[in-house]
Amino acid sequence: MHPPATSPLEQSIEKLEASQARLRVLLTAASTVYFLVLHWQGRIPLAAVLFASGYTLAALLWAAWVRLRPGAAPWRRWIPVVADAAALSLASFIGGPWGVVFYPMFLQVILGHGMRFGIAYLIAATVACTVGFGTVLVVSPYWRAQPGLGLALLAGLVILPLYVGALLRHLLRTNDRLHAALLQASHAAAHDPLTGLVNRARFYTLLEEALADRRRERFAIAFIDLDGFKQVNDTFGHHRGDELLKRVAEVLREHTREHDVVARLGGDEFGVLIREVDDVARVERMMRRVVAEIEAAADALLGRHMVSASIGIALNAGTRRSAEEMLHAADAAMYRAKATAAAGVTTEGPRPAAKVVHLSPDPTVPR
Repeated sequence: MHPPATSPLEQSIEKLEASQARLRVLLTAASTVYFLVLHWQGRIPLAAVLFASGYTLAALLWAAWVRLRPGAAPWRRWIPVVADAAALSLASFIGGPWGVVFYPMFLQVILGHGMRFGIAYLIAATVACTVGFGTVLVVSPYWRAQPGLGLALLAGLVILPLYVGALLRHLLRTNDRLHAALLQASHAAAHDPLTGLVNRARFYTLLEEALADRRRERFAIAFIDLDGFKQVNDTFGHHRGDELLKRVAEVLREHTREHDVVARLGGDEFGVLIREVDDVARVERMMRRVVAEIEAAADALLGRHMVSASIGIALNAGTRRSAEEMLHAADAAMYRAKATAAAGVTTEGPRPAAKVVHLSPDPTVPR
């Protein structure tokens, strides 16, 4: 057997294909019984019953193939469109005046494939069934004797699919708009509107997921606070403060890895979920670069040195801690960094004492 579909869309298409195959089995079986009754009444030859029985067997084998071999190439859905139209055309011809009962099945072929698989299948089935039924109208003595009824039925095979096609296009456009709105709402619920970063709620959820991961990967979180940000708002206004927050977000994106998670936790506080930590010193170096780049960006924006950054790092190295405990540890480490003579990076981890890394060459010289 093929492996199961890997996406919800593929799974949905497989279910639709299976439902169409099951419906085909039911209709062909009913057609066989109908032909059998007509033969018993002496209205059609035995060959017609054998034809209907053969197509029923083919429908059963097709349904079994769809059931046992899901996920086939799209071409498999095109074959029944032509086969059903040809079989119904032949059945209508054989049945003569009794063949009109197969007309609704033409509509089923058109609408069934179109509603399940889309506009392309609706158009293809309409063309195939129109050509098939039109051929019956030309070659069948019964239908040639009443052209008005035949043309009216032929027009129905065209007009109804046109209406359904327009309805499908409207539904597809509506679905696309709803899907886009859902994606926008989902993004807005998980991201900060000012910076575009992950928001606090989403960051907390991702942290809980990382802690619950059975692989217990070694990771860290960094808690970042801007020192002097309130003075920026008071001096230059909130507009300039918002611009600074955006630039800080850009710095964090540029100086973290693609699989790390950067978040705005609120106000002038940011967080980074640093995945796959194999070297604590490397994380500290990355955060020192972040501090330096934040200060450089702030200086360039404000034209003076007003803002610095303090970062606290908490490690998850196999110890069982909750998300709240990790955030508290990173927050406490950040406050220790803030309390030093110069803003820096403080790491709390499975080591005897916290390590404070100053950015100034001489920690005793204020910047």
